[in-house]
Amino acid sequence: MQVFLIIKFMAIILNIKAKTKSKQSKITIDKDKIITVYIKSLPENNKANEELISTFSKYLKIPKLDISIISGHSSKIKKIKIDNLTQEQVINKLRL
Repeated sequence: MQVFLIIKFMAIILNIKAKTKSKQSKITIDKDKIITVYIKSLPENNKANEELISTFSKYLKIPKLDISIISGHSSKIKKIKIDNLTQEQVINKLRL
């Protein structure tokens, strides 16, 4: 019997802008295709980053474990990685 190893890796990297202390958590995309994530939490003790991941999880309907911040942990400008979705799926779910 032959054993085959199949590695399937899909990841999308998004540049986003985070705005804390907002009235509600939401994601918007402006006419220049800049993605802004509005977050209720304050930017302390990683609460805002956790809420950002939770907000993306709800919008994309994927587990939080499939979303990670790869840069900008303490900045308003961040890069996030989304695993297990194609570019087309992310575009459709965020309506880019």
